[in-house]
Amino acid sequence: MANLNNSTLRQHLLEMRAADALDLEKFKLQEQKLNSQILSFLEALELKKQNFIHTIAFYYPIKGEPDITNALLEWSKQNNARHLAIPVTKTNEPLNFAKWDEETELSEGLYKIPEPKNPQLIAPDLIIAPCLGWQIADEALWRIGYGAGYYDRTMAQLSNSGQSPLLVGVGFDNYQVNSHEWQASSHDAPLNALITESRVYELKT
Repeated sequence: MANLNNSTLRQHLLEMRAADALDLEKFKLQEQKLNSQILSFLEALELKKQNFIHTIAFYYPIKGEPDITNALLEWSKQNNARHLAIPVTKTNEPLNFAKWDEETELSEGLYKIPEPKNPQLIAPDLIIAPCLGWQIADEALWRIGYGAGYYDRTMAQLSNSGQSPLLVGVGFDNYQVNSHEWQASSHDAPLNALITESRVYELKT
């Protein structure tokens, strides 16, 4: 890609994703591989951090985002103490997260994204965010989102309140963006890990 401004880059990535989603067979295969990588990551995380992850917040897929529900349902069903949550969004505010399972009744929220109709708020230990694009730069992992800053505000608020959930991005291999195309801003929250259909990238700790 040529050197683009942020809004043009995001539009380019959205158009690229819409075009890729037209090849449904390829998209579903990538999605399956991504779900497998997520499960492997969570299993490895459990070995490293015994019983640290009780609640995972993730996203309700829209606009061609990969559906990672199968992996997370499988993870949650392995232990009754594990819970899932999805965002409850208010304009320009940090996200809240409400418990979710297959029986949860949903209603249309902000940006027409489904969210629990009667939200039971819960604090996540790990947040999975979709990546429109992603980058490895300055020994850090970065997520390129839609530009509204919801996850950045959320991580800042949680950090200020003494909470420290892991932030994990998910996306596909071919959406990696180089430093000539995009650079992180001071308010951007770095990722603890990034998962694609082919591998897991983690910060060295």
